[in-house]
Amino acid sequence: MLSILIPVFNYDCSLLVRAVHSQVSALGIPFEILCFDDCSTSKSVNIKGLSELIHVKHQYMATNQGRSRIRNLLAATARYDNLLFLDCDSMPADNDFIKRYIDCIGSADCICGGTIYNDKSTIQRTQTLHWTYGTRREMKAARSQNSFMANNFFIKRNVFMDIGFDTDIQGYGHEDTIFGITLLSKGYGLLLIENPVFHLGLNNTDIFLDNTRSAVINLRKLYDNQSYKRVISSIRLVKIYNRLSILRIASVLRCLRPVLLPLLTHQLRSRHPYMLFLDLYKLLWFC
Repeated sequence: MLSILIPVFNYDCSLLVRAVHSQVSALGIPFEILCFDDCSTSKSVNIKGLSELIHVKHQYMATNQGRSRIRNLLAATARYDNLLFLDCDSMPADNDFIKRYIDCIGSADCICGGTIYNDKSTIQRTQTLHWTYGTRREMKAARSQNSFMANNFFIKRNVFMDIGFDTDIQGYGHEDTIFGITLLSKGYGLLLIENPVFHLGLNNTDIFLDNTRSAVINLRKLYDNQSYKRVISSIRLVKIYNRLSILRIASVLRCLRPVLLPLLTHQLRSRHPYMLFLDLYKLLWFC
């Protein structure tokens, strides 16, 4: 019936696994929970303790597989026809999380449940940028039509195996973008429902900016690859860049990048980071 697949990297997913295990066990359906640790470097990550739970399997990768390949391995190993992918730093928002997905079987080929964040008072000051981006941009995007997010999605196994995550995309960022675009281009149905998980693993500002830069650089590589250029043309950052290129402004921004980046970084580290400045930060790296 259901394979719950959790790629693990440098985050203790014990509470997540116990939460979903309790929910799915109560439904009385065949299930398994697979946790693949992608060569975590943090000693605090220990998924061996989860082996006491029935139908829970864990596996450690000898070498880091990357965000795309680890998800493909989980799907290839799964026994059941329905797959639920959850990021390891997630937590279901309520006790009907699994049931809500089960009730939607047959409604679409792929279902995304969305993401929410805890109240700002619960986070550290150094996590302000990540929290602000998540609440103002990520949560809004999760409600947009045809928006795919890889941290919490339910999909038919045969559909996933037909698409898979692109293993040519290395590092952090946009493997989920390509997956979502490919899903829709092949005519598969995507359904967005209110079935969120809390995103718990907030990064400090410097790590968040590093990841943002990596994602933008990945997007630029896709843009420069003729095989992808047309595919990603609908992405907002790409649209803005194309307009600025026509106006010959992109080259000016490229020249100003050494001056502007330190100023933007300083503001984004503040208590009240502006999302417009984050947009400009992304644009400068894309240029």
